[in-house]
Order: sequence, then C-alpha cells, then structure tokens
Amino acid sequence: MIKDFKKSTKRLYALAAACLIISGGASLIGAKVYASTTSIESKIQDKIDYPFLNDSEAVGKWETVDFVKEIDDFKPGEKQWKGGDYLKSITIIQDGKMAQPDVQGMPSDEKTLASWLTWTKGYIISSADKTASQYTIKEINGTKYMFMEWKSGDYTLRGMKPWYYVLKASK
Repeated sequence: MIKDFKKSTKRLYALAAACLIISGGASLIGAKVYASTTSIESKIQDKIDYPFLNDSEAVGKWETVDFVKEIDDFKPGEKQWKGGDYLKSITIIQDGKMAQPDVQGMPSDEKTLASWLTWTKGYIISSADKTASQYTIKEINGTKYMFMEWKSGDYTLRGMKPWYYVLKASK
C-alpha cells in the first residue's frame, strides 16, 4: 500500500508540473500577443506627404475657445467642454510653417518654428506623430472659427474618431 502511495504521488507531482508549464506558457503567449498589439507598429499613421497649397485664410494666430465631439456641437459663447484646454493656441505662418503651439505648461513665443509641425490647405501635419489633422474654417456670426481634428493617442493608438478643437481667429 505504501509503494502504491509513493508511485501515485510521483505521478501527481509530474501531472502538476506539466499543468504549471502549460498554463505558464499560455500566459506568456497571451502577454506576447497583448504586447505586440499595443506596440508602436500598430499605431495609426496618416498620409502626411501632401504638397503645399496656400490657404491665406488660415495664416495667423488661432486661440482655443472650445473642444467638441462633432463640429455641429459648437455653439458660440456656450462652452461645451468643461475640462481645461490642453491646446491654448496655434500660429500658422506663410509657406507651410508653424510656430510651436501654445500648450498647457509650455507656452509658445509664437515665433519659434516647430520643425515637426507643418500645414497645407485643409491639414495641420505632425511629422512626429505622423498625423494629418483636417481643419475647416467657418464664419459664424461674423467671427472666423477653425475646427481642427485633435489626433491624440485616442486616435493613433485606440482608433477612436478624433474630437475637434475650436479655435477663434485672433485679432
């Protein structure tokens, strides 16, 4: 009887070790799959090699007034976004150049060029993120507004539809 017990104990240990190895391997495979789907290779990258087309209406300083899910959600004088604005302003310069954007915690002098940020008619292009954010300019009640797609990690990493910064032409 003791011999049978020792034999079955060895089998039990062997079976437990095999189960541990198999479940550990499955966990590692799952971790590898997760890591590969969240890596930089799976990041959305837009077409960013657009030729330059001038848009004299876009040139100048634009200050943030709201942040909306859809362009039609914007109501002048009635702020929809209750949080703080990360993007404070942008300055679009002639010939496809842009100044460093004024963002929360890092104000811009509006003259220092952003080598990673350019524009062409209808797009603000980030070579750093490889995004081309569409913009539309509309005049509402005599005031010019720019609606610019905000392509943050929600867009590049999660594939979500971008929201819009609403910027008002600065005087």
